[in-house]
Amino acid sequence: MAIQINGNGTITGISAGGLPAGTVTSATLASGAGGKVVNYAQTFKTDVTFFDGAAGVVSGDLIYLDYAAASSSNKLLIMATLCVSTQNGGSNQTYGYLYIGGSVSAAIGDAAGSRIRSTFQNQNFDDEQLTPVAHNYLLSSPSTSSTRYSYRFSHTDTSDDRGIMINKSHVDTDNASYGRNSSSITIMEFAA
Repeated sequence: MAIQINGNGTITGISAGGLPAGTVTSATLASGAGGKVVNYAQTFKTDVTFFDGAAGVVSGDLIYLDYAAASSSNKLLIMATLCVSTQNGGSNQTYGYLYIGGSVSAAIGDAAGSRIRSTFQNQNFDDEQLTPVAHNYLLSSPSTSSTRYSYRFSHTDTSDDRGIMINKSHVDTDNASYGRNSSSITIMEFAA
């Protein structure tokens, strides 16, 4: 059968194994070129972490992953799934921040007056609720030294110190209506 290039973007007439031996080599596949996953790591957190602080105070690292890139010219895809609860959630906003090497990352919103710049914002509607939060960030020029990638949190309730929990709700009665969850950070390193 003859090979035909059709006007609709398809090619017909090629069968499996239809290319002559030696036609496709590792050089033509751009082996080692950009887009190839060269390494990965994950922290998978099943225990509970808690922060109790005043409004506007940023917590320490509630979940983190230490990672050293293979090359500073590579890119890191940082992916997080976090289960977060905040005390007095119905009237309390929670802000999350991606920290890289102990400093807040560029993954925050633009400055706009007195508004809080954060990586993400979350609100529980009651103290018995856990909310899943997903976050992804592609980092260029990562450090080849071991660097901590973490998430920290703050809240807005000025009435008292309020708790922010990972993997459990603030109200945590021991019965089947309440659960314990897991959170994770995954880093995939891609060759430039």
